[in-house]
Amino acid sequence: MEVWYSEVSVFPPMARKTKNAPVATIEPPQPQTRIPEKAAGSRDLLIAVAAIVLAVAFVFTQTGGFGLVGLDDTTFTTDNVFVTSGLTANGVQYAFRSFEMGSWHPLTWMSHMLDYSLFGEDPGAFHLENAAIHLANCLLLFFLARGLTGGVWPAAFLALLFALHPMHVEPVAWLADRKGLLATLFWLAAAMCWVRWAAPGGPRDRRFYFGALASFALGLLSKPTIVTLPFTLLLIEYWPLKRWTSWGEFAGRLPDKIPFFALAIGFAGLTYHGQQEAGAMTMYGDLGPGARLVNAAYGFAMYLAKTFWPAGLALNYPITPNPPMAAVAAGGAAAIGVSAVALWKMREWPALFAGWFWFLGTLIPTIGLIQTGDQAFADRYSYAPHIGLFAVVIAAVVRFVPSETLRSTGALAAGIALMVGLAWRSHVQTTYWHDAITQFEHTVSVAPAHTQGRQVLGKTYIKLKRYGEAEKHLTAGLATDPSDAVTHRTIAEVWFARGDKEKALASLDTAQRLAPLSALTQYNRGIVLRALDRYDESAAAYRKAIELGLLPETRAEAWFAMGMSLNKANKTDKAIEAFLEALKVDPYHYLARKNLAFAYLRLQDYVQSQREFELLLRTNETDPDVVRSLSFLRNRR
Repeated sequence: MEVWYSEVSVFPPMARKTKNAPVATIEPPQPQTRIPEKAAGSRDLLIAVAAIVLAVAFVFTQTGGFGLVGLDDTTFTTDNVFVTSGLTANGVQYAFRSFEMGSWHPLTWMSHMLDYSLFGEDPGAFHLENAAIHLANCLLLFFLARGLTGGVWPAAFLALLFALHPMHVEPVAWLADRKGLLATLFWLAAAMCWVRWAAPGGPRDRRFYFGALASFALGLLSKPTIVTLPFTLLLIEYWPLKRWTSWGEFAGRLPDKIPFFALAIGFAGLTYHGQQEAGAMTMYGDLGPGARLVNAAYGFAMYLAKTFWPAGLALNYPITPNPPMAAVAAGGAAAIGVSAVALWKMREWPALFAGWFWFLGTLIPTIGLIQTGDQAFADRYSYAPHIGLFAVVIAAVVRFVPSETLRSTGALAAGIALMVGLAWRSHVQTTYWHDAITQFEHTVSVAPAHTQGRQVLGKTYIKLKRYGEAEKHLTAGLATDPSDAVTHRTIAEVWFARGDKEKALASLDTAQRLAPLSALTQYNRGIVLRALDRYDESAAAYRKAIELGLLPETRAEAWFAMGMSLNKANKTDKAIEAFLEALKVDPYHYLARKNLAFAYLRLQDYVQSQREFELLLRTNETDPDVVRSLSFLRNRR
């Protein structure tokens, strides 16, 4: 079996004899200085595990003091009432029913709910949980590679590259990609079970087979990009397991993967449906096959470039209508050229074949051939694919660098220097995730045309009432992309906060024209129209927002605000209907019930009015409006 360690001993416990070595003089043994081989192996194992733990701790323990960056992570945490309620029966039902964020990932939802049950509203604890999952992934990868190759140090080097690469900061430091960490955790667990099941001379215990299948299912429930796992199992069976060595034998390895492929196809269909429902398939317009292929080649070039020179990293890299053709050509040439060499040399150098096609194949779901978002590529998508590429790099070093050189002090120093450099670069990259302003001021500094970054900065500065800075970033975003509806909607908040209601409405009307199915734009139009005393139009905007779909807490607010507008329009009957709808969504909405009570009182429906005021009194015994109104109703007879 071709393995890294058996061909070249990189850091062997004892030097090997060479063919021309002089005969050593026989001397009495020196037990006080000789380390038994088993003890040396245990020592190396402990050193490797300690190095991995310390590396992850150095880079990511700082996240215990971090907050949220305001892009998707709030949707998984503070903005979702089911999550903030902790792990409850209703929350579990929501997790399995929800296609929010365009995918079905109930296990990820439940992990965030569990965070709130365990830690309350402490985002630092949530971040440390991400770091702990990343550490678990690094250790699983180490033990998987060690078991497959028999070598401690090549496996440790692979795990340390995985632990410390700056492109892997994003999936760890961004709470929204908890799903990627969990999916990789179960991916590696499935691979470990499969190796125990499929290894030549292995126990053939079907518990390992079903353990791999169960782990795959859990990974799919975390993030559907794990659909490529059956493909990677076939690659592992080629190298290092050598369960098949020809395409004829390859066909014989397919039957026991059928349940895996069936699960993969089913979840791929669910994901496609969810992305269509979320509008992610057309978020950047109708890209034709040619444009998708060009962007895929460009993205692939960027993945390779940033792997070997991880500078200028940012959260998402937006699709560009005219990517640099040199990068497109380089990406296409690398994908085709290296693939051709890997196929040509697959018998002579199986590590290149298995590792390269792991990298290339696992990138396929996120490379942009099927558009599932507004990014051309993203650091987080390299997380699992990098395993294959790093394996190729290590195998190439072992194959082409003489063993004497690898055993030298210089090689050891170079390896340590590389890891220290990666650790420091990742530590610095992690600091950018401290909060929204730190993250996105950095993002727009390295990618000035990053419209999404400008939007988040605009929203963050609006919350801080720093309207000048919000306007600066949102105006820059519109200069880059005048057709971006979200930016028009966000800058309307700046105009409204400054008192320019007409300008705010004009921006919202533009946003509505650009994205007519946006519920949030209609909701904001309702707010502005009500402030302009255009109550009937305001109520109609709120109703349209509800029809287009809003989260439960926002839907309750929309019904309540609609009722207030209808009250102002002297349509009390309609206002009562709206308040009742708000209470159906949120029975504890105090202001909806209070205004409902006054609406009944205005219509002289004293029985219903008194009933509502008595319910309010149970919630707040000191509300003077409630006390005074109840006193009137009880004494009116």
